[in-house]
Amino acid sequence: MDLFDYVQRHQNDGFSKLPLNEVDALILCMISYINFGLLTSNFDERIAFSSLTNEQVEYITKDAVGGKNNNEMLKLLIKTPRFKDLEISYIKEINHNEEESRFFAMTFFLPTKEAFIAFRGTDITIIGWKESINMGYLEEIPSQTESSIYLNEVVKKFDGNFYIGGHSKGGNLAYFSAYHLDDEDKKRIILVYNFDGPGFLTSISNEIEKQKYLKNKLIKIVPYNTLVGILLNNTHHAKVVDSKKRFVLQHDGYNWSVDCKKCQFVYLKDRSWRSYVNEITISKWLSTLSREDVITTCAVLYEVLDGKNTTVNDLTKNFFKVVRKAISIYNKYDDKTKAMLKRNLHTLINIYIKSNEYYRKHSKDLIKNHN
Repeated sequence: MDLFDYVQRHQNDGFSKLPLNEVDALILCMISYINFGLLTSNFDERIAFSSLTNEQVEYITKDAVGGKNNNEMLKLLIKTPRFKDLEISYIKEINHNEEESRFFAMTFFLPTKEAFIAFRGTDITIIGWKESINMGYLEEIPSQTESSIYLNEVVKKFDGNFYIGGHSKGGNLAYFSAYHLDDEDKKRIILVYNFDGPGFLTSISNEIEKQKYLKNKLIKIVPYNTLVGILLNNTHHAKVVDSKKRFVLQHDGYNWSVDCKKCQFVYLKDRSWRSYVNEITISKWLSTLSREDVITTCAVLYEVLDGKNTTVNDLTKNFFKVVRKAISIYNKYDDKTKAMLKRNLHTLINIYIKSNEYYRKHSKDLIKNHN
């Protein structure tokens, strides 16, 4: 069963009867990819789900990440007793190509007077993906700074307790913003959800877990074959959810398996061997690169993929054109840069091969250390 099955089964259970749980949290994080900002320019305006028309749903889900699933989900939510009385507000979106930043956050108000603050993950533009890659060498990326500003501003606007959550990069922002919140406001946090989000370049992950008002409120959930969630060593204490899809498609929360009776996800004992190998490979590979190497490699990729408003969908539609362009761009670089790119690629391949061998020999120890 999936998120849709859950909504259908519990559509008549109000939040007073069935408090917000991890499945509800993922649903709200997934629909935060919808372009709700098109509905209003008034930051403080509250819009009830029940007031939305099908025409508005079509308008705000067009060209958005998860378009079809989010379109169908929102149409379902605005009609079900459990969700139709939710209100949305404090919608903030920032797109700065020059600063390589994509940021979106919004707040859901529940009938129980609690709030859920959702941070959007990586969008489908290449610049959005580059910002996530920038986490590999920047202590703090622009969207992290914005998440802290947003959360500190919003929680001062209402009374009551609140949840924080995000999917993909949004999960990272949820942790980051919670960590930088004032202690008095931290006391109002119910839980912080990180759905398959990357970690941090610094030791902030350990610092977050040890914070007095956060250490028992952090929930990290990753799929069986997680790739994004293992970035920057962020799998400690993570719960592993089953998925009806394979490989990178598991990153999509709509593909996660749900136990509708227990109102939770279907959990597995551990991640796949492929996920462990990828984690070892990426970690070791990044450790071999200098800051200059990472910056140059990112810049080359960005140029090859023609960043700014180019989307991942554009690349898949024009794959061979992208390959030809990549070769052309590569050939224009000086010998030093070419040598660096070749060396980094060669190192990555070798580390991947050795990581496979390492996992076969030490799989039991790896699993033990991650549980």
